Amino acid sequence: MEALIFLLFILFSLFSALMERRKRKQRQLAQQQGEVARPEQSQEPSHREEEEEDDQGWPFPVDPFELETKRPRRVDVLSDDEADAEQAAEQAAEAERRAEVERERADELARRAEEVQRQVRQVQPRRRVQEMVRDRLAEQEQRGDRVDKSMFRFNPKKARAAVIYSEILGKPKAERDDSG
Repeated sequence: MEALIFLLFILFSLFSALMERRKRKQRQLAQQQGEVARPEQSQEPSHREEEEEDDQGWPFPVDPFELETKRPRRVDVLSDDEADAEQAAEQAAEAERRAEVERERADELARRAEEVQRQVRQVQPRRRVQEMVRDRLAEQEQRGDRVDKSMFRFNPKKARAAVIYSEILGKPKAERDDSG
């Protein structure tokens, strides 16, 4: 929590410094424009303004507001018909792009649906352990295989494993029938 507060403090400080510098530059531009209009005023800032600039200067070598590139604006000298035709062509191209994106999205959804259906067909339903053991024993009896007697011999290690398996794979204690 303290780290978050510290981080927010740092971010707020940086933001405040950037905004203060931006305001200062805007004031300077306004003053310069005013000085161009009124050349009789002195161009020297007061002593107090110089101190203020030194105290609140941006500590980093690059000012992010100076990095903004100004793009030249395109001036079209087209007639209304040509402008309308160009605008209609841009709208048609945009509509085509949107339609293509929608087709790709629909294809992706269909592909995902097919994959899910394929996975559902491949997955076998989960069966309980008791049913699986019963089925295995039934298969062995039908084949005439003799059930291995060592399978029913218990030692402390097998008993512990059986208890653990019954706890993990069996019903929750709240749903067990303890009468039998």
